[in-house]
Amino acid sequence: WLDISATEYHDLPAVSSGGLKTYEKFGGLEYHSQYIAKTKVSEETTAKRLGTAFHCAMEDPDSWQTGYMLRPTIATDQGLLAIVRDLMPEKTKAAAPVLGEPLNMAMKFHKAYMELVEQDARANGKTLMTAAEYEIIDLQIASVYDNPECRDLVGQKTRSNVELACVWECPETGMPIKALVDLLVGDVVVDFKTTKAPNGYAFCRDADNYGYHFQAAHYLYVTGCAEFRFISVTSEALLKTGSHCEANVWRVPPRRLEDAHLKNLQVLQAVKDNTESAKTSEVDCQGVPFSWHNEGWSATLPLDVDHFRGDGLVGFEDE
Repeated sequence: WLDISATEYHDLPAVSSGGLKTYEKFGGLEYHSQYIAKTKVSEETTAKRLGTAFHCAMEDPDSWQTGYMLRPTIATDQGLLAIVRDLMPEKTKAAAPVLGEPLNMAMKFHKAYMELVEQDARANGKTLMTAAEYEIIDLQIASVYDNPECRDLVGQKTRSNVELACVWECPETGMPIKALVDLLVGDVVVDFKTTKAPNGYAFCRDADNYGYHFQAAHYLYVTGCAEFRFISVTSEALLKTGSHCEANVWRVPPRRLEDAHLKNLQVLQAVKDNTESAKTSEVDCQGVPFSWHNEGWSATLPLDVDHFRGDGLVGFEDE
């Protein structure tokens, strides 16, 4: 267990659950882009931003808002307004937002003002959220505490209110592996998920597609803990339709955990093999070692999905 920040955790040269899933679903080239070269940066979306906010709220429901600030709907910062005016050509200064004016993101210089507000927030370690988004997070928190199964877990924070990083060397492959635990309750690892799924069937389908059982198996292997639970809560996408919010607790059946663990080891071995081969491999025009290209890259491939399902690693969605 390491006392480090989430940023420091992500910089650790060890294989994560997300890395295993990327290799399994998308192949070695995509793994190299995200985890070796780190040339691919994931796009920030509203769902990801609110998912992060929900995680922060579950770590500390009483003061999570300290990392966030209300997105303004009117121009309130005289200094930023002055900067916008200075950047505008003289003939367009009449279109500049003025103090107290409602902001219209369809207008170029109103948008420029909001971009400055966002830059200022980031410089102060803050993320902007609308009033409606604050209400969504508050509702998600309340929904978690409504469910007695959820409350039994989140009400027993015994080690820390923050994410916990764990690193271990896999004895089967010798590879360093890592996990970032949302919540540790005794010997139970808890992971929070926001979901668009309106019911249990839909959530289980999504969980299969996203490989949640592989994540659970990886976390248990890295931490050595005895049990794993997911806590899901309805996301903002579903709430926008006027539906109610609900939270649930989920466990992965032992047989599925066992099967997922074996496949995780298989993928981890493939990552190790590619890593070792890359040390002596030629590189392509992008600087990518040939060994990280997908299976069959240097040959003429059959246009037949069954060929890849049979020869390659079975994808998460085909489990």
